[in-house]
Amino acid sequence: LIFDAKNIVRGPICKLRMPHRAPFGFHTNWVAGEDVFS
Repeated sequence: LIFDAKNIVRGPICKLRMPHRAPFGFHTNWVAGEDVFS
């Protein structure tokens, strides 16, 4: 599930199927592509 951090109560904005189970405590954040290689 993907949530908008500014509006959690709205519920998930996207549901994805992953081919593997994510480990407990796994989390991430969005980074723009141009910022990854700078």
